[in-house]
Amino acid sequence: PGPALERLRVVERGGLRAVIQMHWKMPVVGRGPRSTITQKMIVYANNPRIDFETQVDWHEHHAVLKAAFPVDIRATEATYQVQWGHLARPTHTNTSWDVARFEVPAHRFADLGEHGYGVALMNDCKYGYHIEGNLMRLTCLRSPTAPHALADQGTHEFTYSLLPHPGSFQEAGVIRAAAELNVPVIAVRAGVHGGTLPASFRFVECTSSAVVIETVKPAEDRDGTIVRLYESHGSHADVTLKFADAPKAVKTVNLLEQPYGEEIGLKAEGQEVSFSIRPFQIVTLRVK
Repeated sequence: PGPALERLRVVERGGLRAVIQMHWKMPVVGRGPRSTITQKMIVYANNPRIDFETQVDWHEHHAVLKAAFPVDIRATEATYQVQWGHLARPTHTNTSWDVARFEVPAHRFADLGEHGYGVALMNDCKYGYHIEGNLMRLTCLRSPTAPHALADQGTHEFTYSLLPHPGSFQEAGVIRAAAELNVPVIAVRAGVHGGTLPASFRFVECTSSAVVIETVKPAEDRDGTIVRLYESHGSHADVTLKFADAPKAVKTVNLLEQPYGEEIGLKAEGQEVSFSIRPFQIVTLRVK
């Protein structure tokens, strides 16, 4: 049996968002302490995302805790984000191979969509999905006793979100929304940070919504700055990067930051650097 809802109340109702708090308890098993789940379901006035901020005090063994959402969507495949791209898996169990893949590892989101509409289930630290038919499930806790007898015991804090959207997940900006869930904006009062940055500043920005700037860091040999990006939609794209200052030199390198003469049509003019990129291609630049 699953957790039972014991309390539900509205704890915030404002112009920007409303928050409902829910308190769940697992059924009594033996003489040990009962597991409890406290959630805040947050809906926003100007954002279709629904957040579930979750705190769990877990004392179960050999029990899997999942969040499940039945959605009104018909699709034979679901899309899962992986490193540097995404992949599709069937939502049915027609073959033994499909049965064996009942759970799919993914990074920040899984998306189930039909023509013109879809729903993304996003997370900030839980990476096991199980989507069958129109039921989207996210594995939150597993509580095994091997390799450690106390695995998953104690307090956990995590957030998952449901994001309905028009069109495909690429067109709807789900990749960016999932990134924003994992790296939220930090609000700082003016003057508190003590720096000299203007109100708005970007070291580099990209014109293509399909391209994700994944890494900006000093080069390992301290000779310039490494900018690593990839194409996330699965399409060819023309890319223009605009830097805060005109770079003196821009060169392609490999993942080890060694010279790499791949032909991407790299052109640098003033503050802008332009090139072409293939589906899911990873490009690493050394910028001076």
